[in-house]
Amino acid sequence: MFDPKADDEIVVNDQLASADDVHVGDVLHVQAFALDQPEARGTPHGPVMSLRVVGVVRTAEELLFVPGALVSPGVVAKYRHQAVFDPNAVVRLKAGAAAMTALRRDVNSLVAPGVPVLDLHDTSRRVTTSLAVESFALYMIALALVLAGGLLVAQVLSRSSAFIGDDVGSLRAMGMTRPQIAGAATLSNALAVVVAVVVGLAGAVALSPLFPLGLGRTVDPDVGLHADWTALGVGAALTAGALMAGATLLALAASAREASHAPAQRSAAVSWLGRVAPVPAAIGARMALERGPGARSMPVRPALIGAVVGVLGVVGALTINAGIRHALANPELAGVTWGASVAPPPADVTSTSVSGRLLSEVGRAAPGASVAVVRRDLVDVNGVGVPTVAVQDVGTTGRPVTLAMVSGRPPAARDEAAIGPATAKSLGVFLAVLGLAALSYVLVITGRSRRAEFAVYKALGLDEMMSRRIVYFQASAIATVGLAIGVPLGVIAGRWGWAAVTTRVPLVDLSPLSVLVVVLAIPIVFVASNAIAIGPARGVARAKPAEALRSE
Repeated sequence: MFDPKADDEIVVNDQLASADDVHVGDVLHVQAFALDQPEARGTPHGPVMSLRVVGVVRTAEELLFVPGALVSPGVVAKYRHQAVFDPNAVVRLKAGAAAMTALRRDVNSLVAPGVPVLDLHDTSRRVTTSLAVESFALYMIALALVLAGGLLVAQVLSRSSAFIGDDVGSLRAMGMTRPQIAGAATLSNALAVVVAVVVGLAGAVALSPLFPLGLGRTVDPDVGLHADWTALGVGAALTAGALMAGATLLALAASAREASHAPAQRSAAVSWLGRVAPVPAAIGARMALERGPGARSMPVRPALIGAVVGVLGVVGALTINAGIRHALANPELAGVTWGASVAPPPADVTSTSVSGRLLSEVGRAAPGASVAVVRRDLVDVNGVGVPTVAVQDVGTTGRPVTLAMVSGRPPAARDEAAIGPATAKSLGVFLAVLGLAALSYVLVITGRSRRAEFAVYKALGLDEMMSRRIVYFQASAIATVGLAIGVPLGVIAGRWGWAAVTTRVPLVDLSPLSVLVVVLAIPIVFVASNAIAIGPARGVARAKPAEALRSE
């Protein structure tokens, strides 16, 4: 930090040091504004100050305004009679934002009417709204990862429970009870759960230097290896508990189902396809929608859910992306209806507007642009001078510059006014991978667990091409379920997510709907599903029925 008594020391903030390549030890030669330039405009002709950079600091102002620097009080004492220094009072309020009204009243009466009082908590929304959107996106990605892990684990545990069910009769005959069988099955997964939790904790700590992301990384003064053991401990406990509870419930369900020897119920849709569709289509749909008996039982439900969530995530993410693109193309949705502002010199300010010379210069600098004059006045509101602005069109050829209205219309008469309101592509990839992973797993396991079934079909005359078609129809059936449920839910989720973004920015909420996304989703999902099925279909077609039937 600078020495308060030194007359040549300065510290610069992070932003200035980065943007202008300023380092500790550099000497900056600064031309100051003279005392006859109190507005600090034009070309400075005050003293030249040689200031040595002694440190780089981080301030809240650099995240809200332009890059800046802080000089030692000794510099002010040395040059106060030659140069203009911009004084400000920094106030920390004990009562927080609730005391802002009282502070404005006091400043208005003690200093001068209408002296601006900047509420940094309010102004910091430029930062906090961005952080809120970033944190919302991270929560959505975290939810996607939870769904991905949950569905993939559910597939494995469901498959395991099918094998448990095959041995229930024998174990019960040996004297084991259903709780004992379920407990043994649960303990068989304990080692895998312990390994998963340990690897997860180590991975979370190892990847912590990558976070936070975006603006959060700029704001965070200490980016590095971190371990929030409260969050990690709770997360590890919940993960382990959920995995063990899932294994127990699935084991209990499998033992109950096999103990009762209840026949599998065939769905109406599969029965109808069996009557009207070709054999490969009927068999593929049955394998996609029905678990199957005993050791051939397949965890089809997680695959169907994975397909739905995958389509939902992609459509939802692209819907949010459509909203972002529309907002960027229409800045008036955020209240921005002009692209640049010009601060007029005092000599060009008139009683009602600015000089014609200045308007001509602006017109020449930006030909064809819309130009308006914004006046700032003070209006007494309950004893406090409140700054107000008026936007006055000056008759340029472009579209008039107006205010972006949330409701009502812009003021036009002498007694009218408008007031501000009180609160003025990653996710899709994760969920797409989730859906493809779930589909890939069920297709591969189908070929292995139902090899005897395929062998019987081949013995009855099913050729290699028809065997491949069964797997392709199975993938297509899963994709159909994913599209039928995932597309409408994805549109709803995308609109909900975009509404959550607009409330944080803030931004006028216009519900996005990308018809192109919905139209393209259908062929893309079918192509991706059948591409995933190529490997399993080749394996089923090449399998030799004699070997499979001999093992039975």
